[in-house]
Amino acid sequence: MILSPTILALLSVFALLLLLAAGVSIFVSLGIVGLVGIGVLSGFSTAFGMLQEVPYSSNAEYLYVVIPLFILMGHFAFFAGITNKAFDIGRKWFSNMPAGLALATICACAFMGAACGSSVAASATMGKIALPEMLKKGYNRQFAAGCVAAGGLLAIIIPPSVILVLYAVITNTSVGACLLGGFIPGIITTMVFMIGISTMLHYNPSLAPPSESFTWKERFVSLKGVWGILVLFSIVIGGMGVGVFTPVEAAAGGVVCAFLMLIFKPDRQPEEKLTGEIKESMKDTVRTSVFIFIIMFSAALYSNFLVRAGAGEAIASTITNLNIPPIMVVIAALLIYIPLGCFLDPASCLLITLPILYPIIVTHLGYNPIWFGILVTKMIEIGLLTPPVGLNVFTIAGVAPEIPVEEVFRGAGVFLLFETVTIALLLSFPSLVTWLPSVLMN
Repeated sequence: MILSPTILALLSVFALLLLLAAGVSIFVSLGIVGLVGIGVLSGFSTAFGMLQEVPYSSNAEYLYVVIPLFILMGHFAFFAGITNKAFDIGRKWFSNMPAGLALATICACAFMGAACGSSVAASATMGKIALPEMLKKGYNRQFAAGCVAAGGLLAIIIPPSVILVLYAVITNTSVGACLLGGFIPGIITTMVFMIGISTMLHYNPSLAPPSESFTWKERFVSLKGVWGILVLFSIVIGGMGVGVFTPVEAAAGGVVCAFLMLIFKPDRQPEEKLTGEIKESMKDTVRTSVFIFIIMFSAALYSNFLVRAGAGEAIASTITNLNIPPIMVVIAALLIYIPLGCFLDPASCLLITLPILYPIIVTHLGYNPIWFGILVTKMIEIGLLTPPVGLNVFTIAGVAPEIPVEEVFRGAGVFLLFETVTIALLLSFPSLVTWLPSVLMN
């Protein structure tokens, strides 16, 4: 062979980027590069044999059932009105503060994160509920759009999170521990966002209109809307934390609970509308799940090629010989997700990078896998706000076409600074991630 396996692996990266730049779908690009790479290294008969085996082996994992279940639970919870109630609670409790609706949006996104594991779904939902209200009240358009786009990020760090489940399955880490590990960082992210918004208003009051006020009675009455979120969160996260449910059982219980909330919600609706909401939930769940699973199949081909090429071992050996502080290796690994997040969706980022980075950070350097998973998730959040892909940003632009996508990017840009603050805290104090899983899982 003229080319060494390591050089071939490097060439595959350029080939992958070239295909993506040409507009080829991510799953097709990964599949082609992986298949050709395996063919060059091990023969095309082996490559085509894997093409028959991998579609099943890459997805035939019992824990993967959690992914469509969490997505379906989020859809049922939305149609049950949980999101509207969460926003109403935030609006009434933060109304007397500067930028009360912006704070309410972040608060509602945090609550929605406890019932929905998809960042894009959270952004789309809050874009339909909170954004029109903020614009009607006179909020700066760019500021309002940025708040909603950034608030949606909370859905993939606050459990249940599809991204954390995917990380857990790819790395063979405890799903329950990973989900529990996201709870405190999710609260910290929410607080940093809210403090950041208040600071922005302090220096630029023109971003939001004067605050409105509600009576204490109205505030306490609004709290009755939180029971649905608490029930879902208790079943899914509480059930796993105390060992009553396995992750799959907890997800199934959450789906059943959200379905019952939809069926028996107080404001009764015509049977045709209810049937339509159930059908729409099912269709969206199938669509999203198939997208994730087909990427997992093509990424499995590419990962197998990288393993055959020895890319992971070569990188680990090089890093070991450099004799640099381990924490700098972690930071360098995390920085890789910034350019990747500019072009790839979250699932693709995980499936491409983890087979290489996880053994280096966890196996060779000995860092906690849950801590690393949360940091990776935080970096993926940054990718959801950065151009040219910026899924959350384009979601908001799609929900509110009157706001140019450039304005949404600018409005969300300041939240990248807030994310950096949160990541720095988690890097400095790993116990913020590891404490809760160690207590509850033990």
